[in-house]
Parts: sequence; C-alpha cells; structure tokens
Amino acid sequence: SQAYSINPWLPCVPLVIDAATPYRHEAEWRLHVANGTVRLRIGDASAWRLLAFSGGHAVCVMGEWNGSDLAPLSAWDDQGATWTREASI
Repeated sequence: SQAYSINPWLPCVPLVIDAATPYRHEAEWRLHVANGTVRLRIGDASAWRLLAFSGGHAVCVMGEWNGSDLAPLSAWDDQGATWTREASI
C-alpha cells in the first residue's frame, strides 16, 4: 500500500505472503490468508500444480500484486521445497 500511495500508476509490486493456502472457489483461484482471502491471477494448470505442491497446507507465496489480485511466481514450504509458475498464465 505504501508503494501505491507514492506512485498510484505502478503496474504491480512484489508481495510475499508467509502463510497462504491455495484453493479454488467457484471459477476463481484464491489464497486463504490470516486476514481473509487473496484472489490469484493464474492459469488452471499452474494453479493445480500450486495446490498439489501445498498439499492443502499453508506455504509461503511470492508474486506480483497489482492492487486487486496476485500473480504467484514462486512458493516454498518449511522443509525447503519450492514451486515456480510456468512461463504462461
């Protein structure tokens, strides 16, 4: 929010969420976080792989936040395993 308050024309900013569980809600992919949910901007194939990687548990997710949804780029768990998004979303 600080980056957008300084420059509201930013296309996106990096964002790390330390405990997020991916899930599908109707036709959308989301992350369940401590304060609610975050919409994901991700293709189905990548989203299913992220869900499989998480095993339904919380993982750390890093992505590009555009002010309304997150395009996840990578995720990792507490054992050091990592997931990265494929080139196309």
